[in-house]
Amino acid sequence: MKNFLLTLGVALLVGVLVLTACTAPAPTTPSTTTPTTPSTTPPPILVRHSEETPENSWVTQNVALPWLKAMEDSTEGRVKFQLYPGQTLVKTQDAWDGVLSGVADSACVMTFMHAGKFPLSDVLLLPLLPIYTADHAAVVFWELWDRFPTLREEFKEVQTLAIGPSGPYFLITTKKQVKTLEDIKGLKLRAGGGPATEALKMMGAVPVTMGMADTYLNLQKGVIDGMLVPWLAMDTFKIYEVVKYYTYLPFSCMNAARVMNLNTWNKISAKDQEAILAAGGGVTGSRFWSKNQFDSIEGTTREYIKNKSGYDMIEYTPSEAEMKRWVDATRPIWDKWVSDTEAMGHPEARELLDTLLEVAEATKP
Repeated sequence: MKNFLLTLGVALLVGVLVLTACTAPAPTTPSTTTPTTPSTTPPPILVRHSEETPENSWVTQNVALPWLKAMEDSTEGRVKFQLYPGQTLVKTQDAWDGVLSGVADSACVMTFMHAGKFPLSDVLLLPLLPIYTADHAAVVFWELWDRFPTLREEFKEVQTLAIGPSGPYFLITTKKQVKTLEDIKGLKLRAGGGPATEALKMMGAVPVTMGMADTYLNLQKGVIDGMLVPWLAMDTFKIYEVVKYYTYLPFSCMNAARVMNLNTWNKISAKDQEAILAAGGGVTGSRFWSKNQFDSIEGTTREYIKNKSGYDMIEYTPSEAEMKRWVDATRPIWDKWVSDTEAMGHPEARELLDTLLEVAEATKP
């Protein structure tokens, strides 16, 4: 009996082993699928660009965004520009330091806000230079840029993309037309500081300092009798509603430099650097900014004031002889700029100013 049970147990064990072997999973066959190759295309380089004008402004929509897109397209998407309008990335007065520190990769820098930092560039601030439009100012400035290495050295800490000057600021008044040098005496006029303010003092006016956003109400209340202004501000702040006299004297221009952080610039390939500068840099990009930001808006603003708004627009341009009187009255400011700039270590100041006058006459529109 024991032998029978032992035999039966052995048979059952053998059966279980055989059954298990038959139902065991087959060994895994190595996959023959080709593994996915990781993309070798690097992600685009992001450039965060800061501008002063609000997002929905005419300048942002018609100048800043097309300019950035042209440079971006020139790299076939390898560099992406992200616009921060309305000073949302850095404030205008902090833009230069913001670019140097990398808070912004690139930004619009108003050179006149940095006293003593750009002495040669600020030659355009001199009053009553023979410059007639913003585009003309850009042509003149870039001729100086090409001829004077020390002018370029003022921007050696950054990569300069474009420097687009404004058109000349002109004079607007509320109560009387200014036609002669004598007419300006005693008028309280808003000015932005610098040589233009000094010129007003020399002419007998009373310069008043205030923010551009405050001028409308102060003109309306008679706190000031007028101001120096570009067409862009006339449109942006609707100043045409509270003035009616326009006197076209080329008081001064200002420079708006669009510059990039060097670390950001050096991340971009040489090929794409060249493409960016060709699309939106140098004299081409600068004239794009000057013409479209300042000159183009003049026509639309004048048309609106005259044909649609119903506000008075009484215009006057001094004769050549009268203009010479204004220039002669402020010539000491030119001479002071030369002596002050030479004292800062720029013996070429007189040559630079003389060259500006020569080029301005040769390129007069």
